[in-house]
Amino acid sequence: MKYTTFDAISKLKGRIQDTLLFFYWKSRLGRIGKESKIKGGVKVVGNAKRIAIGNNFKVWHRCFVTVGTGNIVFGDNGHLGVDVYINAFRGNITIEQAHKHKIFNKNSVIN
Repeated sequence: MKYTTFDAISKLKGRIQDTLLFFYWKSRLGRIGKESKIKGGVKVVGNAKRIAIGNNFKVWHRCFVTVGTGNIVFGDNGHLGVDVYINAFRGNITIEQAHKHKIFNKNSVIN
C-alpha cells in the first residue's frame, strides 16, 4: 500500500489533536491514565473532577457525560463508543475490566 503526503499530514494532525485533547482533559478530570484518549466532541456537564479514567481507556466522539453528586470511574483497557450517554447525577458508576473467570451471556443478570 502506498501512502501519500496527504496521508502523513492527516495522521500527524490526528496525533497533534489527540495530544492537545489529552492535556486539556488532564487539567479538567480527576484522573486520566497513560495511553488514554478522549476524542473530539466529548461533553462533560457538572464537576469533571469527579471522573477518573484508568490506563489505555478510549472515549470516542460525541460522548456525553453528566456528573452531579456521584462519581464515575472508568477502569483500564476499555472504551466508550461513539454517542454514549452516561449520567451519574445522584449515584456512582464504575466500569471496570471483567475478571477473566466471569462469563456473561444472554442469560446473565447484572445487579
